[in-house]
Amino acid sequence: MLFKIFLMILTILPLYTCTIAPEDEVLYMKSGSSYHPIYVRGNKDADTYIIWVHGGPGSSGLYYGDIDEVAVLHETYRVIYWDQLSSGGTVGNPDTSEFTLNEFSRHVDGVINIIKNRYEPKNIFLLGHSWGGFLSAHYLVADGDTSLSAQRQNKIDGFINLNAVFDVQQTITNGVAFVTDYANQEIFSGNNVKKWKKTIAWYNERNGVFRGQDVTTHYEYVDDAGGMVIQKDRRDEVVAELTLKMVFESPFEFYSYYDNQKGIRTYLQIENASLIRDNEPNIKAITVPTLIMAGKQDKIAFLENTREWHNILKEGKNASDFPLIEYDNSAHAIFLDSKDKYIEDIHNFINKHK
Repeated sequence: MLFKIFLMILTILPLYTCTIAPEDEVLYMKSGSSYHPIYVRGNKDADTYIIWVHGGPGSSGLYYGDIDEVAVLHETYRVIYWDQLSSGGTVGNPDTSEFTLNEFSRHVDGVINIIKNRYEPKNIFLLGHSWGGFLSAHYLVADGDTSLSAQRQNKIDGFINLNAVFDVQQTITNGVAFVTDYANQEIFSGNNVKKWKKTIAWYNERNGVFRGQDVTTHYEYVDDAGGMVIQKDRRDEVVAELTLKMVFESPFEFYSYYDNQKGIRTYLQIENASLIRDNEPNIKAITVPTLIMAGKQDKIAFLENTREWHNILKEGKNASDFPLIEYDNSAHAIFLDSKDKYIEDIHNFINKHK
């Protein structure tokens, strides 16, 4: 049960925690009929701001800042968390036509503009985790509009990716193959045969097509096969901590953020979303310094995929401005599996490019 709650916040559903400190601010961005909460946290005297783009789609930005391994960033930086359309604490009645990648990218731009206008920070770094890495990259690529892409990239000093995904279908296909292979090995060894036969049957029934809760179930199987988080004991501690905060300290009613899932799961179609295909909007267009951070055991954003994406991204550019850092004994939550090193690497990247 604890894992399922953690999985909600890491991938699909929002586990909403909220401990708003006196020095924090909560702003709201209006888009159409919706209001997106923006959580401004961390060092008020910092000249460098990090805009954190959450994963999912359908997770929430706020809970990240209540994880000790992430909150350490607050000591040095002002960190901006926010909730995407039909996610977390966002409220409203969006039209189905708003559930497009371009519209979601426009929301990223809105958050950046609000932060620039209100606080006038000296430096801004865009950070995306998992799906948040894809959305951030899509924002910077600007759907192939060269002029708009340049304008957007000029607003930030650097781009940081934690376990980013740049081709959704590629990672799902590889994930299914990973779990299926693991299940077959377990069956052959006589381990949990009933469970793993049921897993294979579940995948066969869907034939590679996932809808709604199917994605969460798939990620549960990935975790069972060892591809989601390495530090599972620490993960369970985090879940217990965040669950209490969600129940007793959240300023938003449960219904709002669970009801949000109906919209984002139904209307945001990203199954074939990609930023690596030739003759389509591509991460090659990203010229702002970019750090990619990859867990070697990540079976959501696979290391072999990340290496391929990194080669595409850095082609024809100064390689030192586009580093790929690989983390041993780390999966899809680097901030838990490599808590000290990932912070050090973020510091080094920001210090070099601010």
